Parts: sequence; structure tokens; C-alpha cells
Amino acid sequence: MTKHGAHRSLRCRLLMTALQSGLVLLATSVDARAGESWKYDVEVICSPRYVVNNDQTWCDERDRLWANIGLNFGENTDAYHARHTMIVLVSKDRGITWQVSDKPWPGPRDDRSVMSDGMLVETGTHYWLRHPRSQIRPLQDKGYYVWDLGPRANYCAILGSMWVRRSTDRGATWKAFPTHQQFGLFARLAVNSPPRQRLLADHTIVNFMHGYRPEGRTSKSDLGGLNHPFIVRSKDAGRTWQMIRMADGSQSPSPRGFNEIYPVVWPDGRIFAMLRTAAHGRAFSVSSRDGGLTWSKVNPTPIQAKHPNPTILADGTIVCSYQRRFAPPFGVRARFTSDMGKTWSRELVLRDDVPISDGLVQPQTVEFSDGTLFTLFTAQKSTKSGAKRSFIGATCWTRDRKSLPDVAGKRETIHRRGSWSPTFPLPPLKPRYNFRKAGESPWDAERR
Repeated sequence: MTKHGAHRSLRCRLLMTALQSGLVLLATSVDARAGESWKYDVEVICSPRYVVNNDQTWCDERDRLWANIGLNFGENTDAYHARHTMIVLVSKDRGITWQVSDKPWPGPRDDRSVMSDGMLVETGTHYWLRHPRSQIRPLQDKGYYVWDLGPRANYCAILGSMWVRRSTDRGATWKAFPTHQQFGLFARLAVNSPPRQRLLADHTIVNFMHGYRPEGRTSKSDLGGLNHPFIVRSKDAGRTWQMIRMADGSQSPSPRGFNEIYPVVWPDGRIFAMLRTAAHGRAFSVSSRDGGLTWSKVNPTPIQAKHPNPTILADGTIVCSYQRRFAPPFGVRARFTSDMGKTWSRELVLRDDVPISDGLVQPQTVEFSDGTLFTLFTAQKSTKSGAKRSFIGATCWTRDRKSLPDVAGKRETIHRRGSWSPTFPLPPLKPRYNFRKAGESPWDAERR
């Protein structure tokens, strides 16, 4: 073979290798795009004028999505929302575009039960009752865990109230009364947030709490003590309540014990609950088959998350959607269980593009009529100036990674829509201290 022939042969081999590599890369690229066609991502709402928080997500029988959203226009901590309002958003195209609804929340209420005689029963709480900082020591002496918000805020807060109100005329008039006094003094007692009130088939109302008594206070916990999860049950339409501990907080790997509870409840009395430990800690699960009277032992799960949020799907499977905050890439994940948490599926990555771990909260999943799933969450992103801005994001996805129709077109529509920032009137400024309302129900303001 001549020198030039050898060069041509070498060039041919290199060209063939390049073409083959190109085909491999092309095939890989096509496969990657096909693999991603099982989901599409969307930003629901974001604005520099307010902080957003998702409260509840629901899909109706017409596959419309509804989101109950809180907006904060001022100081915003767990203890104090200075200027706060609630809005309802609706999407008629599976989350691609959204509008502000002119109707009140149409979905199921996490704080309401309708009894067999038509009576409405709702549970509520003050959440944090704020006091001047001068009251820190007197409150501690009474046995409370006191959250000191510091000299700049100049207030402290305690947690521990549960109210019930009942209506026999479809909500025209109400009678409210406190029920937390039935449980004795707790240093810290939180009614589940968001509320998870449910009605069993035998007309028992159940709700969930977490906290500890004064003797459980300890400096080892960032919550002031060793928390235990509780179920509270009422068999007389909310008048009296029985409190049952779901798990011993000392079995938690965290010094804070078990705190927030994320339950799913069947009418026949089966209950499955995910228990939060620390912000970045492993979640545990616990279950009951008799309406919460007795509970299984607590089991560790493969889910490491602050808010492990389970949802029952149409086929009885439970999907748990949760955030990844303990290490990058930050985002949202999901797993499935068909046996009350004994075994779990592999982890599905729904989002891994959230730039900031702080503020990544409350992933909530709902199901469309064809089994497609939609997960909505709150997070933060950075602006070009370096400022942090909250947003509500979401992902529409399939549990088996089957392709969704026209994902490319949906993504193009989402891209053209861009960031949505509707305007709202500035709500009134709420008082900084609210301890004087301790004897009033949280609904008293509705009558004023």
C-alpha cells in the first residue's frame, strides 16, 4: 500500500469511528430526550412583592388542578405572618398555565368533617401565641417551651392550643370551644400543620398532634424537648377527645424525637403515617389498623427528608413525595409503597434543579384520572442581583416513566409563559402580639 493509500485508509477508519461515535452520541441524546418525556416541569407563581407558600393541592373529577396558596407581604416566620392572605389558583391544562380563581377553595377540607346528621365540625389552632419578650421567664416558670425571636423582633411565642367549632345550620352560625385543656399541660403541643382531620366510617373524628410535657424539656433538642406524635380521637362530634401516643420519641435518632406527622387515613380505620425527625434526618413510619387505638412499632424508611408527604393513589398504592435538602443536587423525589411502608420502590428524581436548599418545603402529589401524577412544592431561587426569591414549582410525571403526550409542545408553552407574578391588594398589618386572644377561638376574627 502506498503512503497516500495508507493515509486514506487511516482517514476512512477515523471517519468511520467518528460516524459510529456520532451515532452512539445521537442515539444517547435521543434516548435521553425520550427518557425525559415522562415528565415536564413548571413554575406556578413567583413575585418580588410577596413570599409564596403552598398549603393544599387537589385534583377534581375534571382533572382541573387547584392550589390553596398563602402570600406573605411582610415579616414572615413560623410565629408571625405580618401581612398575609390566602388565594386559590386553578389550572385547566394539567399545570401548564394557571389563573387566580374567583371562587373559594372547592376541594376537601383538611380541617372539616361532615357528620351523619349534617353537622359540620372543624378543628383549629392559634399556632404560635406571641408574647412580649419580658414574659419569657414567667412562661418558662409555668412549664412552657418558649421560642425567643430575639431583641430585634422583640417578642416570644408558645405553642399549644386546639379549638373545635360546630355548626348545625350548614355554617351559618358556629359554636366554638377549646379542647386542648382536656390533654393537660404540655410544654409544647402542635396541632398538625397542615391540619389532617379525618372522619372514619364509624363517625369517629381523628386528628394529629406532636409535642411533650414540661418534664420532657431538654436543652439537647432544638425544639426544646423530646417530642412524641399523638393521635386524638372524638366519638361525640368533637366535644371530647381521647389522646393516644403513636410512637415513643426516644426511638428517634434525633434529640428532638418525632415531630411533624404526615398521615393517610382510610375510612375503615387503617392509618399510615410518616414521622419527621430532624430537618435532614431519616423519616420513620408507623401504622394502625384500628383507627389509631393501637400502633405498630416505628420503622426507619429510606426517605431522608423534612416533609415526607404520602398520598393514596387510585389503586391503593401510597406515593411519598419529599424534598432533598441535605446535599446537592437539591430538589424533589418520590417513592412508592404498597404494604404500609414495609418495602419501598427505588427513588424517582422529579426535580434536581432547585438552587437553594433553604425554603424547599411541602411537596404534595395528586393524581389525574389517567394515573398521571402532579407534584407541587415551594422553593427559593436566586435572582441576577443575588437576592433570594420564593416560588412555587411543580412537575407532571408518570410513575412508570412512560412518555407523556406532546411534552416538547408543553415545555414550549411553559417557556413562552415565563414567570407569572399576579398582583394583589396589600392585606392589613396584623398585631405583633396576640396573647390576649388565648381565650378566643381562632375564628373570632371572622365575626369582627
